[in-house]
Formats: sequence, structure tokens, C-alpha cells
Amino acid sequence: MEPHWSYLLVRELFAAALTLTTAALLGRALMGPLGGVRAALTRSEYCLFSFGIGAAALSFAVLALAVAHLAYDAAFWALAILSAAAWFRWGRNRGGEATSPPLEGGWVWRSAWYVAFCVYGWLYLINALAPEIGSDSLGYHLGLVFRYYRDHQLTPITTSIYAFLSQGAEMLYLFAFAFARHDGPKLVHLAFLFGSAQGIILLARRAGYHRAGYLAALLYFCSPVVGNDAITAYNDCMLAFYQLLLFYGLLVWSERCDPQWAPVLGALAGFGFGIKFTAVFAAAGAFLAFAYGQWKANRAAFLKPVALFILAAAPLALPWPARNWIVAGNPVAPFYNDIFPNPYVTIDWERNYRKYLLHYKIPEESHGWRDYLERPLEATWYGRRLGGFTGPVFLAAPLALLAIGRPLAGPLWGAVGLTILPWLISNGGTRFLIPPMVFLSLLMAIAVDRFGRKPGAVIGLTLALFHSVSSWPWAIREYHPLVSFWRIDDYPWPVVTGRENRHEFLNRHVYGYTVMRALSKLAPAGSKVFALGGLPEAYFPGELVVGHQGGINSELARELLAVIEPDFFVERIWRLPLPQPAEVSAIRLEQTNSHETSWWEIGEIRLLRDGKPVDQGIPRTASTDIFPFTAQRMVDGDILTVWRSWQPIIPGYVEVDLERPVEADTIELRIPRGQHFPRYQCAYRDPAGQWHSFEPKIEEEYVETTPEQRKRQAWNALRAQGIGYLISNVEEGGHNIVAKPIDEDPSSWGLEELWRDGPFRIYKLSPTFPE
Repeated sequence: MEPHWSYLLVRELFAAALTLTTAALLGRALMGPLGGVRAALTRSEYCLFSFGIGAAALSFAVLALAVAHLAYDAAFWALAILSAAAWFRWGRNRGGEATSPPLEGGWVWRSAWYVAFCVYGWLYLINALAPEIGSDSLGYHLGLVFRYYRDHQLTPITTSIYAFLSQGAEMLYLFAFAFARHDGPKLVHLAFLFGSAQGIILLARRAGYHRAGYLAALLYFCSPVVGNDAITAYNDCMLAFYQLLLFYGLLVWSERCDPQWAPVLGALAGFGFGIKFTAVFAAAGAFLAFAYGQWKANRAAFLKPVALFILAAAPLALPWPARNWIVAGNPVAPFYNDIFPNPYVTIDWERNYRKYLLHYKIPEESHGWRDYLERPLEATWYGRRLGGFTGPVFLAAPLALLAIGRPLAGPLWGAVGLTILPWLISNGGTRFLIPPMVFLSLLMAIAVDRFGRKPGAVIGLTLALFHSVSSWPWAIREYHPLVSFWRIDDYPWPVVTGRENRHEFLNRHVYGYTVMRALSKLAPAGSKVFALGGLPEAYFPGELVVGHQGGINSELARELLAVIEPDFFVERIWRLPLPQPAEVSAIRLEQTNSHETSWWEIGEIRLLRDGKPVDQGIPRTASTDIFPFTAQRMVDGDILTVWRSWQPIIPGYVEVDLERPVEADTIELRIPRGQHFPRYQCAYRDPAGQWHSFEPKIEEEYVETTPEQRKRQAWNALRAQGIGYLISNVEEGGHNIVAKPIDEDPSSWGLEELWRDGPFRIYKLSPTFPE
């Protein structure tokens, strides 16, 4: 029986309130002893900074519990109680001591902001109270959180590239998830949008822009991409909050260069990186600015505050690279795998992923300088390819250039530059514009304020009215009637108030939700399931291995595709004759060619004498300088277990050592049919250890493998990884092109169909492969 809607609503509100209150109390306890910091902040500013520091500390505390295998409800309750006790001891009756600057005019600007805040705030709140429907949120943000919560630990996961990303936000979501499951984290993320809007207003007021702050907050707050991001358990609005707070803190610190700000700024910089690796640019810029400022203020004593900055940042930033180093041997996974090779993220996957994310185009589509010219219009108006849009008012972003020369404009442009870098060089998705939008909105508002009181009020009110109307869900449907993209559609009142069944709502809005519900009933908790496409992992209490989300995943998908794709059939034989028969203790193949569209693959390497294998039964060891993790497949006696380089063909080597020498006259390679481009220089080692090089003349032959052999190999590969179930969609492309052949005769693949609904299928792997 489903819980009553009122219970779910109260539970969601309680989880968010407990998380946010615990963060606020913990932050006040930590900042209470910092008298110099409190003296520089007003009461409102102190509330903002203490909440930011407290949320970072709470995330770190949850991480520590997860690392210690103590991520239980009781531990989270204890953490909340201890935070309250710490506040009572060190934070009670302590707050900001600076005097707030008086409000100066600008009633038109304030009124516009308050109206927009109430109207849009209500829209966001109602959507945040509805069940979570964000694809990335249900795919990996909460999918990982659900896994950690079930396992009560920070489980090392190697079958999802998203598990290698920094997860400071997810640790806060884990705390809320314990009390409200999937719905609590949304409200936590929404709180950071409200905090950012308040931060913009307070920052502008401190800088003397009493009117501009309200317009800037409105421009940021009402943006469609910002609102839709904030109501889901993503992390972009949280990152924007921390980068705003870091800039704000540097501004306040620069007034006196008080060393007590070092741990505060360090924590803000470190936790930004802990939320998202892309914050490294802002964190590095903040560190350099702080170190330079402290050096100018007191050269004799600048090392201590700089060290405190680093010591405060390290616990919040370094756990995630450290985890990646321990789990995958790559501290910056899932990237730079050419520098830190590992079996979990392949170089070819990284190359294609980077190329796609830069312009949101698949590798086969054209790429070029035109993509950069199209991006601004795509991000501000169309919203189709880049996943949402900022709102057409940001077509007026060049207006911000008029702010040049005004106080604070220079540092704000610097902040825009540092926070927009990830969007320019890494991920072109509109969500990645959310952090720079905080600063760009303020620059636009400062430029409007430069026109003077009355003209500025007219221009500002026009921009505010246009933005708030054009960004409303109903208005967006008018000027984008046929375009489906990432945005808020409406008020989901029926599901919030229980008039619509939650499962029906989720089935309408979440791709694959029905499949996950069925799978949860068919597969025992903890089962390992291979999915040919992405699905909402957060609704399955097991491990979902998605075909395109990692190296192991790609291997499994390739094994399935090798059943139906002739180019992948290991049916080609290359024989490389030695100059004369010889005693061979090792062979070395130097691959000298380069090719952009083909991989280097080998199914088996054998030594022959008079056409017959002579190395069978002799222990052999294979090694290579390109993806060495599966090199032993080349000498395991099975032609269908393929070593793959997982990157375009580049020069490299393969070497096979034999436990004892054999007399041979030919090296034989079993390779896929579509393998045309390797070029070999060969050498063999005699029993005396002398290497003999030779130029081979390739003799080619083809042999046929049977579908049964290839299906057995795919079944064996799935079994070897502990896969018990398989999910497919017969109407999708990508890896799902194998779904229809499986659907025609699943038993011949060693699969048993358990469930079908529309295009979706759920199969269970048979205990044994059918003879």
C-alpha cells in the first residue's frame, strides 16, 4: 500500500528542513570563534556564509561516515544532534557584527524582484515537491546515492564513469535521502538557488549598487535553465552558490586582508571543487588572489594564512581524486586516461565523450568553428541541442560591457571568465552557464544602473518584465510550441496533492520508470543488470551496468554486437612467416601504422610449424603498451576472446613470452574481419636471448565462426562480470541495435524473457548456455 500523499509531503519537507538546519547550525558553530570574520559581515551576510560553510562541513561529515561504513540513519541523527550541540556551545548568540548599509531608493527594482520571487519561487517550490523526474538525477546523482545508502558506505564503483566525478553535493543528498528517499534532495538543491539570489542582492548592496542587485537576482532567478536545474537533484545551482560565495568572501577579505578569512575562503574553494571538478579554475584563481593579497598586506607572515587556506580546502577537495586513485589508478578519472591508463575508462570512450559534450554532437556529425558561433543563440533562445536555455533576455548580455569602468566590474569580469571556461572548453551544455550567469547578471544590472535613476528604472523594469514573462512555462510554449527541451512545463498540483497517482506521474515523465519497477520485482536486491541504454538507476536496488558508461560496460556491449556485426567476427587469419624455421622463446609485433577510424584488435596469437600450432599447452604471457589490462586474451587459447586497444590505431607493440622455446616457422594472428589497417614489424627471440627482426609478408585466409559460438562468447562475457539480467529496447539505436536479434530468439542467446512492455524487454541469463 502506498503511503498517503500528506505523509510523503511532510516527510519531504522534514528531510530538507533537517538537512538545511543541520548545515546552518554546524556552520554557525564553525564560524562562531572567527571574530575577525564576524566583525566584517552583517547579520544577513553571516547567515549566508555560515550556511555555506556548514553545508560543506556536513557533506564532509557524511563522506567520513560513508568511508567508515557507517552511513546509517542512526549516524545521521547523531550528526544532526551533535551539530545542534556544537552550535549551542560555540555558535549561539554569535552573528555578524558589521552594520548593514541603509537602503537607498530603488523601490521599482525591489518591487519587481519581490513579485518575481513570490511567483517564480512558488512555481519552483511546487515542482520541487513533486516526484523527481530529472534524467541525470535519477540516472546517476541519486542512483549513486541510493547505492551508498543501501551499502552504508562509499562503495567503489567501476562500471559507471559518473561514479568517478566529485560528489560533494551527493553527500548532502545522501543525508536527505535517508529521511525522504528520492524526493528530499530536490528541496536541498532548491535552497541553494534561494541562497544565491539573496547573495547577489547582498553583494550588490555592499558594493554600493543598491538597485542593481534586485535586477541581477531577478535575471538569474527567473532563467528557465536555472529554475529547472534547481528543482532537481543536480549540482549546478549549488556550485553557482559556492562560486558566488567565494567571490563575495574575497571581496570582503580584500578590505582588511584579515588572515582569519583563510579557512573560510579555503573551505569555499575546496568544496566548489568537491561539488564539480570544473570548479578547479575558480578555486585556483581564488587561491592566487588570496596568496597575492596576503603577501602584499604582510610579506613576513603571509605563509601561515596561505597554509590555512590549503588546509581548509584539502579535506573538501582531495577525497575525490584520492578515491579515484585508489579505485581506478587515475586521480582525474574519467578523464586523462592516456596519462593514467586504467581498465575502467577507455581512451576512445573519453575522446568521443569529450567531442560530444563540447557541442552536443555525436562524432559522426560535422564539427567546426561554426559550432562556437551557434552556441550563444542555442543557449539563449533555441535550447534544443544544448539542453535548455537561459532565456532570450540574455541575448542582451553584451549590455554588460557598459559596466566596464564601474567599481567591482573588473573582478566580476574575472569571475565570469573563470566560471565560463568549463562551458567553452569542456561541456557546452547550457547548465554549465549557470555559475557565470550569477556574475553576468550582476554586470548587466550594473550597466543598466549606469543610465541613471529614472532611465535605469525604465530599462531595468522593461528587462525584468520581459524576462519574467518570456521565461514563464506557458509563454515558452507559445514561442517554442513544437520544441521539446529541458524546462519546467507546469504546476504539478495533482501529484503533489494526491489527486494523481505518483506511479502514473513518474511513468509519464520518466523514461524507463516502468521497467525499473518491474525489474525491482523480478530481480533480487543487489542483482547486477546489464542495460543497453540509460535508465533511472535510482529506482532499482541493485547495480545497473549501462552499455556506454565505462570500459567494462563497453566490453560487454561489444561482445553482444560481435554476434551480429560481420566486421567484428573473428574470422580473419593473418600468417606472418619467419625467414626460416627457428627456436622461438618470445615474439614481438611492432605495429607501425596510424588510423583515425579503426581500432587495433587481436583474438589470438599462435606459433605454427608446418601449419600446425606448436605452442598449445605451453604457458604464455602477453604484454602490450596499449591497454594492457586484457592482453592475456591474445594467448588464452580462445579466438573469440578479443584483446582490444580501445583507441584509434597508433604505433605500439605486442609481446608474447613462452615458458619454454618451441620450433616454429610462422606467427598466426586471428583478427576481426574489419581489421585492415595494422602494419607489422616482427621479431623473435631465440633461446640465447638474441632478438631477430624481420619484415613479414602477410598470408591471409578466412574461416567462419557460427552464430552459436559468438552468442556463447557473449553469454560467457556477461556471466564473467556477474551479470544476471539484461534490459533492451527494440525501438532504440545505439547498443540497442542488438535488441531485435535477441528478441527474435532469446533462448539461443542463453536468455530467458521475464517481462515485456512496449519496446522494453527484461531477460534473465540462463544458468547454462543451451547446447
